[in-house]
Amino acid sequence: MINNKIKIAAVNFKSSHDILENINHLEEFLEILIKENVHFVLFPELSISSYCNNFSIHRKWDECKGEAIRKLNEISKKYDIIFSVGFPHDSHISQAVWYRGNMQALHHKTKLGPSEKANFKWGRDIHISNIEGFKFGTSICYESHFPEISAKYEEQGASLLCFPFASPRESLEEKDDRFKMILRARAYDNSCFTICCNSVGEYGSNKDKYAGVALIIDPKGKILAEAKSYEETYIIAEMDLDIIENIKKSNMGYFRSEDNFRI
Repeated sequence: MINNKIKIAAVNFKSSHDILENINHLEEFLEILIKENVHFVLFPELSISSYCNNFSIHRKWDECKGEAIRKLNEISKKYDIIFSVGFPHDSHISQAVWYRGNMQALHHKTKLGPSEKANFKWGRDIHISNIEGFKFGTSICYESHFPEISAKYEEQGASLLCFPFASPRESLEEKDDRFKMILRARAYDNSCFTICCNSVGEYGSNKDKYAGVALIIDPKGKILAEAKSYEETYIIAEMDLDIIENIKKSNMGYFRSEDNFRI
């Protein structure tokens, strides 16, 4: 399935407080995107459970995790597509990758926001996912602020850097500006494609709205697809891995070359 042209998509997703309902809703998006010949889909942080930074999220997940995993396995058997979704796992904030009927990879958030530290464990490992030669790394929300994580993924051979967010506050314009500032740098510095999405819907006691911003960026920092809305939306773009190969062959532009780290 994987070759030098890989079609990827990001979904600004609205999660309810019903985990099984969220999985059904995820399947609705997969039905649409597979008709677009998409190979890989990114959903936001904790998209399956909805974002919550207190301990109740663990109880909610434990009550139905067996059925949730079974349904995700079934959906993954049904659609020939790689998808990345978020849920709490073993007291971590985690992002899992499904393909061909099974969970293929699992990343635990290694940098927790201030409000998360009391109720979640820190992840310890930073490893790429490798699905039939398609190599990508995941940085969940707050991890996006730490460029060394993306650099480690590039060192391991990643061609795509994935950033699932459940980022509250900010207007659409403020969120869009911040995401572009951070993620264009991650793409350019590491000669990788970059993809992000955010939750939409309401958060907090004031029922404020998440600003849904999705981006796909090429290894030179060019924006290939974007969307910003308070409603659900998705974007699609094609990764051409020859672009990365050409950058790495050039005398200028590949900043992570070993030649640039000589003393």
